[in-house]
Amino acid sequence: SGRVFPAEMKAAPLLRAWLARLRASGVRFHMRHRWLGWPPAIAPGAAELHFDTPEGALALAADAVVLALGGGSWAKLGSDGAWLPGLAAHGIATAPLRAANCGFEVAWSQHFRQRHAGQPVKSVTLRCVGEGGPGPARQGEFVVTENGIEGSLVYALSAPLRDRIESAGHALALLDLAPGWTQEKVLAAVTHPRGARSMSSHLQSRLGLTGVKAGLLRECAGAEDFRDPERLGRLVKALPLRLERPRPMDEAIS
Repeated sequence: SGRVFPAEMKAAPLLRAWLARLRASGVRFHMRHRWLGWPPAIAPGAAELHFDTPEGALALAADAVVLALGGGSWAKLGSDGAWLPGLAAHGIATAPLRAANCGFEVAWSQHFRQRHAGQPVKSVTLRCVGEGGPGPARQGEFVVTENGIEGSLVYALSAPLRDRIESAGHALALLDLAPGWTQEKVLAAVTHPRGARSMSSHLQSRLGLTGVKAGLLRECAGAEDFRDPERLGRLVKALPLRLERPRPMDEAIS
């Protein structure tokens, strides 16, 4: 995924070492200083930066300014995006903040929500369907929530899913519930004579499809699909999941 994990899986020692190296290089830190922008009459970079500090108002001149101000998620911790209007007032082009690495809302039935919310869906693949058809598949796992889906697999595809919602009003994700099985093998298993067994028991016996995976198939497939083994077999490999909207910005990881 490109992420970096400290050997001890603790961030604090890494942060302390990083800060010590920066201070040794001459970097000075001024905590609890909130940047208020430039005075309206002053062009950015030309003169004073205004700050609100524990000691009161402060104005500083700088030769160069690097802005690393964060996004708009977790506003209660300071990432509220309040710097955007200040830049726009000076004619600086900015892109609207959008959620990334975020969950998405699905209109679950009450039965499915009560039965499966909070459960992980493991060993599946997910694809975003765009104008040109399904995109590349990513394998992993995610969690069913009361409002929809979230987790590492969803975050990996959050940008194309979000963009599709913005352009089409919703996004369609295709879920492969049996990524280790070929389509032909799944069809053979589902169409195998089941005798007096229910389709649910048949799927459990032939495919090992139980729990939340079986619940997803029942939730997203129709009654007609369950009466047609071939259609049901195709849905096991490409179950359409309609995503209505991203979760609120304040819940986004970035």
